[in-house]
Amino acid sequence: MRRAALLAAAFLCAAMPAAAHRIPEGGCIQRKLAVVTQGSKLMGRCHAQAARQTAPLDHGCLTRVAARMKNGLARLDRSGCARTQDADALISLTAEYVSAVRLAIAESRKPASATPSPAAPPSTPGLTPAAD
Repeated sequence: MRRAALLAAAFLCAAMPAAAHRIPEGGCIQRKLAVVTQGSKLMGRCHAQAARQTAPLDHGCLTRVAARMKNGLARLDRSGCARTQDADALISLTAEYVSAVRLAIAESRKPASATPSPAAPPSTPGLTPAAD
């Protein structure tokens, strides 16, 4: 009888849906940030390769990175993170960020103009605290 109860308990535990094994929200955020960080690094490589070769940006490279990010985020959804369906938005934001950084770097390398511009107060664009 005891053996039958143990087998029944083991069967029930194995049959429980993955939803019962949710990853805490903080862990999901950390893992999604890791996927986005890796994606931005790889997108940066795509931009750097184009700059080194003085060639147009290889959109195939960016597409491969986006697919890799999408697979990583989908894997997190399947592994117990709450399904937020935010992969496309995160990929788009990452691509915009990397493009903006590349543009800022290119602009900073241009020679200064001959006429001085009026003094403007220093600013730190894009650095705003996240709302919790």
